[in-house]
Amino acid sequence: MRCEMHKPIPRATGWSWFGAGGCFGLLLAFFALGGAALAQGAPYNTSALDHLQRELRVVQRSLDRRVLSGQELRTLLDHATQVQTTANQCVADAAKQADQIQKDLDTLGPPTPGEAPAVGHRRSGLEQEKIDTEQGGATCRLLLLDSQEVLTEIGRRQKQRLAQHLLTRGPSIIALIRENWAQPTAWWSSTRAFLRAHSGFALLALSDWLELAATLLAAAIAAWFARRWLLPRAAREPAPASFGARFNCALLSVSARYATRLLVTGAAAAFLWAELGDVEPDPFIAVLAYGAFFYVALLAGIRLFLAPCPPAPPYLPLAPDLAHALARRLRVLVGLLVVGLLVFTTVLSRSLPLPALELARAIYAAVLVLNVVWIIWLLGQLPRFAHTVVPRVLVTLVLGAALGAEWLGYRNLSVLMLRGLLGTGLALGFTLLAQRLLFDALDGFDHGRHGWQRRVRGLMDLKHDELVPGLGWLRVLMGLALWFGFAATVLRIWTLSDAGFLAVIGLVNTAVPIGSLRIVPARVLMAAVVFALLLGTSRWLRRRLSRQWLQSARMERGAREAMVTMTGYLTVAIGLLAALSIAGVNLTSLAIVAGALSVGIGFGLQNIVNNFVSGIILLFERPIKTGDWIVVGEVEGHVKRISIRSTIIQTFDWADVIVPNSDLISGKVTNWMLRDPWGRIRVPIGVAYGSDTALVKQLLLEVASAHPHVLSGGAVPDPIVLFLAFGDSSLNFELRCFIRDIDRRLAVISDINFSIDEEFRKHGVEIPFPQRDLHVRDWTPPPDAGRRADTPRDPGPG
Repeated sequence: MRCEMHKPIPRATGWSWFGAGGCFGLLLAFFALGGAALAQGAPYNTSALDHLQRELRVVQRSLDRRVLSGQELRTLLDHATQVQTTANQCVADAAKQADQIQKDLDTLGPPTPGEAPAVGHRRSGLEQEKIDTEQGGATCRLLLLDSQEVLTEIGRRQKQRLAQHLLTRGPSIIALIRENWAQPTAWWSSTRAFLRAHSGFALLALSDWLELAATLLAAAIAAWFARRWLLPRAAREPAPASFGARFNCALLSVSARYATRLLVTGAAAAFLWAELGDVEPDPFIAVLAYGAFFYVALLAGIRLFLAPCPPAPPYLPLAPDLAHALARRLRVLVGLLVVGLLVFTTVLSRSLPLPALELARAIYAAVLVLNVVWIIWLLGQLPRFAHTVVPRVLVTLVLGAALGAEWLGYRNLSVLMLRGLLGTGLALGFTLLAQRLLFDALDGFDHGRHGWQRRVRGLMDLKHDELVPGLGWLRVLMGLALWFGFAATVLRIWTLSDAGFLAVIGLVNTAVPIGSLRIVPARVLMAAVVFALLLGTSRWLRRRLSRQWLQSARMERGAREAMVTMTGYLTVAIGLLAALSIAGVNLTSLAIVAGALSVGIGFGLQNIVNNFVSGIILLFERPIKTGDWIVVGEVEGHVKRISIRSTIIQTFDWADVIVPNSDLISGKVTNWMLRDPWGRIRVPIGVAYGSDTALVKQLLLEVASAHPHVLSGGAVPDPIVLFLAFGDSSLNFELRCFIRDIDRRLAVISDINFSIDEEFRKHGVEIPFPQRDLHVRDWTPPPDAGRRADTPRDPGPG
């Protein structure tokens, strides 16, 4: 294989190899074709695997015989990573196919005399297929090992290049001062030459300038309308307790305040990019427009966080003096960043003499470090960072070391340290802000603070004080995702080698063996997200079934509730199985583990299993239903909810009693409302001896017939009065009657008692109460009783 090089590339030996342009693209095509071939058909393809092995050997020879650039190493790294991913998938597929073939062979069993020829032919084919699969798996494992060796070598080369890059030393600041002192006019002459050659003013015709003016005028008019649209909304925005609402109010106010500057500078930058975007290098006027928009946007961001424009109130817990001091330092930092953009990233840096440019970098680094240190110690005045003296000292020392490296000539190391610290600080700030806004939005779903959140809660059929199901899971998972993204960003900011970064990312996608299970962290995270979403869907589905879809169905209330409950459990079970499947858990292995634990469940968890099975019986057999009035032992009340493990009974004192389902199945339960809503009540009453018993019977029947809830005739017997016994103090009667709703039993008994008392008073029927007469016989005191009471007691001797 041979390609022509576009430009000479340093070589470790005399072998001329292909350049980075065409031949690395050809390698990519080879790897892509090999991956496509592996993706088709069986878990492995012999020709595709051989092709990828040959290409890996080519890459290994190139690593041994050439000095590769950073871009070439990154290209080879991408190719080797693709091969490693393909080889991993190939190994897994080959192992799965081999297991399936072995199961088929076990099903056929060993050869037996007289078996059908088709069985033997099938067995021979499976055995040959197993041999081919095992050989393909071995080839895949070899390819995996080769790709890992290539990745290790590329990582070593990248670390070596990074170390050489960071430790490259230039002239110190003293040498730079001497060189610039020898040429004091080099700055001015180079700057004038740069402005004449690369200012970009000559590239714009008169018509272009007129179009730019019209664009800026249109942007100013649009900004005026934007201010008129934003300011009323910011003024109407209340000041609620939520962080997100206060942030939104501040965002509207600051956007209205900076609308003109943002739109005008943005329009200028967009116009110049459209007109001069294809000019190389970028004209200075275009870079100046980009920097102006960047500067205004950052100033608006500082105002948004530290000093929101009226009518928005401050929403961060900062003292006014501290907020203004931080705002001043951050404005200086933004100005320094824009200056660095204009001086060190444009063609101006290539126009200045190297000693002048490096001296400017040294001075710029000193001012930048001083300002950043000032900001860090101002942040120490915040209550949250009051106890972070040691970290602040360490960061200050690192910044000082970066400035020292810059002045000593280790400029690449200085850039790495400054960029890493500033980038880490910005990433941390944005992560904390995103977490605060995200958690505030999730909390808003629980409380329904805003209209759109209340509409979402309405779609989920949630009550006012009801929490969103599965939201806690989402809060944890999103927090983990935010901080994982922060960690990945920090790794990239500190210019970790591409091989090292891919290795760290690969840890998330690499299976971790735990016994017979292989857990992939990324898949576990995805499984948790899916389970949380399905959990919320289950709650929504149950409420839809209960309140809308089954309302018009010809079903009893208990049947509807049983269907809703079983649907909820079924949905949760499906979500759990889906999450386990996404996480990579083999459900067959899980079934084996469950079978092995069945003995332990039978002995150690028999009560839980008993309650679980009893709950299923209650849901299907429905001896009790929600709303029934039942008596279980000493507990009496209405069934509030039937779950899979226990039942909640609300007593007449409004106390919730949790009763295990097994007690409702195996014990004695009185259900007043099992089949019919009506039932019989008994009202005992006693009258005095000598009362007219016929009148008593008549009055009791009249009282019963007069009550609207008492039934008479039809399917139930009429009210009756029984003369039960001659009591100690009364004649004992009992009124028995059926009422329409047994749930109102106590209220009806109370009403009947009131009516009986009233009717008995009208007709002079006396209701007695127990009386006891105590007869005391005449008692004569003893003769000496008075003397003994008056005579003092003899104290005795002494």
